[in-house]
Amino acid sequence: MDLCPQELVSMGVRREGGLLTRILSAIAARGLRGAESVIVIGRCMADEVAKMGASRDRIHFIPNWIDETQVTPIDNDDKPLRKVMGGDGRFVVLYGGNLGNAQYFDDFLAAARQVPTEHDNATRKPLYVIIGEGSRGGYIRAQAESIENLVVLPFLHEKYSLAEILGAGDLQFISLKESCTGLGVPSKTYVALAVERPILFQGSPRSEIARMVTEED
Repeated sequence: MDLCPQELVSMGVRREGGLLTRILSAIAARGLRGAESVIVIGRCMADEVAKMGASRDRIHFIPNWIDETQVTPIDNDDKPLRKVMGGDGRFVVLYGGNLGNAQYFDDFLAAARQVPTEHDNATRKPLYVIIGEGSRGGYIRAQAESIENLVVLPFLHEKYSLAEILGAGDLQFISLKESCTGLGVPSKTYVALAVERPILFQGSPRSEIARMVTEED
């Protein structure tokens, strides 16, 4: 699902070349070289595990998936979360998930800041919503204080399912920093599609999600 310690290094959590990083990298590489099969959730990840020593003929790509009997679209009239976020009747651009160092947020915040105070159609005036927690949560909340069209909420999984959370937005923002390409694949993408929400992806064109967007048009 994720490649460690490379992902930790790319996020600045571990130092590249540090003793612990070298030890963990050696253990991971040995495991990949000796495995009869290696399953990856992205073609970008296949490239990375090949670099780490896994034989190409032993790498199998199986994309993430969703049980569509459990995760289903929600009717527009049955979205109580939209009222909580103040988005009832408005166009909601939503990011839901971890607020960490693997994601881009600055452009999302800049877009929210650029929404004009006066808007031709108030009911379609975009509302930007972030739901989640993480290492960048404090920074994002500080930015939100000066952005009229931005709402930041904590994780709401105790009250709402993931389908209800992601289904509350009109457009799902998905992001992955270029340095993290191949080290993970945003699984929330598949939930968003299962609840019939379009996605806007910001990341490397080499990433699995970018390839999927391009190939599926």
